[in-house]
Amino acid sequence: MQGAYGIKIPILNLFGPPGSGKTELASTLMAFFQTDYEPTNIESTIPAMEELVGSVSNALVHIDEYKNSIKENKSQWLKDLWNAVGRIKKSIDLGKRVQGRVDSCVILTGQEMPTVDFALFTRLLYIPWDRNKFSEEERVRFEQLRHLKMMGATHITLEILKHRDKFEAQLGQAWKKAGEDLKYHLFGTQLAVDRLRTNWQVPLAAYLAAGDAVDWPFTYETLLG
Repeated sequence: MQGAYGIKIPILNLFGPPGSGKTELASTLMAFFQTDYEPTNIESTIPAMEELVGSVSNALVHIDEYKNSIKENKSQWLKDLWNAVGRIKKSIDLGKRVQGRVDSCVILTGQEMPTVDFALFTRLLYIPWDRNKFSEEERVRFEQLRHLKMMGATHITLEILKHRDKFEAQLGQAWKKAGEDLKYHLFGTQLAVDRLRTNWQVPLAAYLAAGDAVDWPFTYETLLG
């Protein structure tokens, strides 16, 4: 999860009550890379989750049903994901112990806000989902989204990848501007943890670096606000 310029990609954390749409958002994001997938439960063994995370590169991995009651070793494993490292294990081919790598972004969903470990919380880009009642119009639009999701969205991913060179060329300047804008926007607030600010700087810089290559349905100011 460590991209160009050493930027660490935070874990996207979606939490809220049942029926709020957090898991549906995660599955919609996953549709940009694959269809007909099943999220991995946080109660799975660490080796099983490690194998899942290590099986893809430059994509997304979805871990579901997070609870603050998870064991400390799983909390530590999640924190290591932010550092772009996996478990140390023995390589049969090399005959020695090697450090696993994490090269994809992880989506973590559940009903509870991860507050049991502040060090873990600071590695998250957290988005609360507090609504589970919707209008008829919203339900109709949701069904339309589900239909599109079932068809897959990898064609959109391929279109975006055509602009990768431009994105990489502009990322350095975009990262600097996003940091300056975020610092100004948060001046005088209580968000004093540098890691949290850096987490939010990632999507802001990505927006700027993509530029007009992506027809965003929202503005940079909306994302910043």
